[in-house]
Amino acid sequence: RPINRAFEIAGVLIVMRGSSIPGRDDGLLAGETLEWLAATLAGRPDLPTLICFHHPPVTLGIPFVDGIRQFRAERLAAVVERHPQVVALLCGHGQNCAGGKSRGSARVAQRVRDR
Repeated sequence: RPINRAFEIAGVLIVMRGSSIPGRDDGLLAGETLEWLAATLAGRPDLPTLICFHHPPVTLGIPFVDGIRQFRAERLAAVVERHPQVVALLCGHGQNCAGGKSRGSARVAQRVRDR
């Protein structure tokens, strides 16, 4: 069962979601997780939001990590692009730092789709 949690801290919504698949190394967001995420974001459109999960939804240029990334990320992108309060996606697995600036969640979603 996915682990989905949301915390409001200092005026920022921090959304943590499970992307693990039991018995596998790669990741995927379950349909119920995406539904929960959409409802959570719709419920707090006024707060800047960070979305956190374990598996990166994009390739990082690290072959081993790219092979166990979060697959079908276009579903995540579709949710994120409807919610301009999303300012960043934070993930693990890469053991490196990658980032960029955008003017809103549509840019974040576009980057997820383009990878």
